[in-house]
Parts: sequence; C-alpha cells; structure tokens
Amino acid sequence: MQGDSSCEYVGYWGYLRFTRLSGTRIIIFPRGLKIQIMKHSERQSRFFKVMLLLPVVLLVGCVASRLPQRESPPMQSRALPAVDNGFLDEYGDRLDAMIAEGESAYWLLDRGDLAFNARLALTDLAVSTLDIQYFIWESDEAGSLLAQRVIRAADRGVRVRLLLDDILLTNRDRDIAGLDHHPNIEVRVFNPWRWRNASTLTKAFEFLVRVDQLNHRMHNKAYVADNRFAIIGGRNIGNRYFGLNQEFVQHDLDIMMSGPLVTDVSTSFDDYWNSESVYTGDYFTNGHDSKELYDDFTLHINGVVEAQSELLQSFLVGSDVRLPIFRSPTISRWQSQFEIFLENVESGTGELYYDSPQIYNTRPIQLRQSLDKLIFGAQQEVLISSPYFLPDQAFCDEIRWLTSQGVRVAVVTNSLASNNNPVAHTGYKWWRRPLIEAGAELYELRMDAELADQYRTTPIVPNRLGLHSKAIVVDRRHVYIGSANLDRRSLGVNTELGIIAEGEGIANRLSNLISRDMRPENSWKLTLNENDALVWTNSEGVARFQPAKGLVQRGTEAILD
Repeated sequence: MQGDSSCEYVGYWGYLRFTRLSGTRIIIFPRGLKIQIMKHSERQSRFFKVMLLLPVVLLVGCVASRLPQRESPPMQSRALPAVDNGFLDEYGDRLDAMIAEGESAYWLLDRGDLAFNARLALTDLAVSTLDIQYFIWESDEAGSLLAQRVIRAADRGVRVRLLLDDILLTNRDRDIAGLDHHPNIEVRVFNPWRWRNASTLTKAFEFLVRVDQLNHRMHNKAYVADNRFAIIGGRNIGNRYFGLNQEFVQHDLDIMMSGPLVTDVSTSFDDYWNSESVYTGDYFTNGHDSKELYDDFTLHINGVVEAQSELLQSFLVGSDVRLPIFRSPTISRWQSQFEIFLENVESGTGELYYDSPQIYNTRPIQLRQSLDKLIFGAQQEVLISSPYFLPDQAFCDEIRWLTSQGVRVAVVTNSLASNNNPVAHTGYKWWRRPLIEAGAELYELRMDAELADQYRTTPIVPNRLGLHSKAIVVDRRHVYIGSANLDRRSLGVNTELGIIAEGEGIANRLSNLISRDMRPENSWKLTLNENDALVWTNSEGVARFQPAKGLVQRGTEAILD
C-alpha cells in the first residue's frame, strides 16, 4: 500500500476496512486484539512497531515470562493404526458391515447434550489413542469435566495427544505444562505468543510486531478415538457450546464419523501436530516443577466438577439419560447410546478438506476452493448456515448468476441480537441489500427462537441463543460441515477443517435442520419493502430496525460502525 489508501485487516472476530487515512492507527477491541496498521512504508512501520514495543517490554518484563527459544523442531509422531480390540472396534466393525465399501458412517450432533455425550463416550471407551485438536478449550465446568475424563483415559494407558491454539492460552501456561507432565499425555500449542502471562496491552503490542504470523490461528476442531471414530464441526470445548451457559448458548453442529474418513482426520491431525508452528508442553513450565503443576491442575478440575456436581448430575432427567456422568464409567453404560447411533446412522462417500498448517509462508487455500466449487455447482438449491457471514462482490455476483438460473439460495446467519461479535456484524450488515438484490433469501436468527430449548441443557435456561453452526447443503445431495465460517477470516487467514459428503440421507437431515432454523418462529426474514428499505419479518410481526438486545448493544454497534 502506498500513500493514503484503503487497508483491510481481518481481526480475530471480524473484518474492518478503513480508507483515506495516513500514518498508523492502532485499534484494540475487547475480547481480543484487533489491530489495524496503515503505513507509508515498511521501514516506517517497523521503526514505529519497535518504538511502541520497547516501553511495554521494559514495563512488563519483570512480570511476564518469555517463551524459551525453540532449539529444535518437535519430535515427530503419527497416528496409530485403528485398533482391533475394544468397544469402538466392535461397533466400527458392525458399521462397516452395514454400509457400502468406501463409504463412511455419519451422525449429526446438533444438540449440545448429544455432542457432549459423544465426546465423553469416545473418551471413556478408547483403549489405544485419543487425538484432540481445538481452537478453544475453556476451564469451566464442561472443559473441566472433559479434561478429567481425558486424564482417566490416560491413566488406563491410552495415548493422548492434545493440540490447542494459543489464542486464549497465554495465561494458562501452568495448565499446559501440568497436563503435559502425565506420562501418557502430550500437549502441543499452535503458533504461541512469546510473552506469557502478560497483560492484554503487552499481547497487543507483540501482535503488532508479529502480525503476519500471529494473525494466523488454528480454528480446526477434531476429536479422534482409537482411529475408529472422529468428531469434527463447529464446537469448541466450553459451557456455551453444550448448553450450559446461563447468559448465552450456541446453536452449533458437529458430525461424528466412522469409516475411511476417520483415517483422513488422523492424517490432518498429524500434519498439524508435526508442523513447525507448534511448541511442546515442556516449553511452558517457566521454571516450575511439572509434577506440582500437574497436581495443581488435577486438583483444580476435580474441584470444579465436584463443586458443580449438582448441576452436572442434573443431566440425568428421569429415565432419559441425556448425559451420563458416572464416577467410574463402564462400557455397559454407553452401550445403549451406541445402539441409538446405529439405529440413526447415515452413510455416503465424502472427502476431508483442510488448510495447510504452514503459517510462515504462503498457504494454499484448499478449503475455500472446495467450498466455491460446491456452492457454485448447484443445480437446484443452496442452503447455508454461517454464524459470521461476510461475502464479497464476487460471491454476490455468483449468487446472482445462480438465482438467474432458477437455483434457490437461502442463507441463515446471526442477527445483531443473537450475535456475540458486534465487530463481525458491522462487516456483514452492508452486504444485506446486495445479497437480497442478487436473489438470495436472507434470514437472521432470533435470540428468542423457539428452537432454543433444543440447545439448552437442563436446568439451564439461557437468556439468549446464538448461531454457531457452519453448514451447507447443495441440491439435497451434498453437504459441508466443518469449522469454517463463510467470512474472510476463515477462508483467507485461519486454518480450517471440514468434510464435503454425498448422500441423500445426511443431506435431508441437514436440510431439515437449516430449514427449521429459517422458520418465522426461529428467524427474521429480511426483505425490501415498497420504499426499498430493509424490513425484518417473523411470526410476530414486522420490524423496520434490526433486532437487538437493547440500547447498549445498539450503541456499541453504532460506535463500531
């Protein structure tokens, strides 16, 4: 960029564009670091960055710790072959006999309790390996319970490899090093900040200096047990993803798989696990005794689970065992759950797509190319669910072409009221009119949607619902489910993971879910009225202003806008 011109920065949770500004401006938003740099030259920029960083380093150097310089790449390890013993092997063999050769078995995990159930089951039943990869793993009740079960699996002799992005880990080094101390657990961190346990301001300045590297985050989500079953999709690990958060729960979606695609998920995990972008857990001890850190970590998570045992036990509702939380899980207690899976299995061919973990050089854009091919190859219908939806003019032009050919294109995304990220919303809102004019149907989720009951876990009654599902259905035959939003960050900056599967059964189930979300009791439909103004319509009436939680949210959005 030269002189005064426009510049774009794709932030952690949004997209910003500034024009006709000179010099350099820093913008820091809550809940993350959103920094927009506009410069006249690279030399001026580097000098400015260093001058900004120097006083910060001097001020916090006595408090924050610095990640040691890595002396050599991490030791390589690979997924172990699928086991030939144990519960998961037995059910995997039964599934193999039920479906055609070369196909995989699929289950949609839409409800939060069902998704948590599946992860607990895979953890409790694994006899050989657990390979786990996440963008976020919270230290709340859900995160603590699942961590407790993972440790129990390791105590049984299961090899656990845990790979986490560093986005929310910079103040949790003790947890990383402590968990890594277990002889059967290895923890690795993707693309870490160098300054640890530092203030938000310090992290912001490091981000400024290393923006080309730190801006690339690992957004992948994968859970693989014994190389026989895998879960991928939109959920991170935390209360709000499993219906346990009082303020806000996510309407999310995962898919559990058995068959050939599981090996592909394991291969993608290995590519990240062995990449030059990861640091092993022993780099995060900061001089502490790892055994003591492990004891502290287990004491903490056990305390969290015990303190909230009444909440967790409340998942047992009458005879409907929605979330079995047993102190000593046994195979028999999970058998009925897997029998339900067998009765509701769908099957079909599929391919796994994921971006390269290589963040130091130009990355091939694999997932985006595949999604473009999927959407714009439609003959009859495209259904899209994306919590953060930020198209561009090329996308709108393609939509216009599809609708001119008689293809129905319908999109459901968050309203301002249901959105937990006002920055992303300000980028999306300007594309409402172009999308409608291109012929697309546009829906925005209601925060008070009737379907909210399906995503809360008793006894929690959340104040509002937000969309977090990332899915596409084309021609009621092809589906995409994964971690990528249809926005510029997911498709151009982050690394992502998803499958594109073919099969009428899985496609019809997913179509029904997305169509349900678009009903007027669950979403607002956006149209242009006779005065060419946007209006929002649902089962209760018509609104001329975008739905919001209240004046504070409207004011925040207006300031960001």
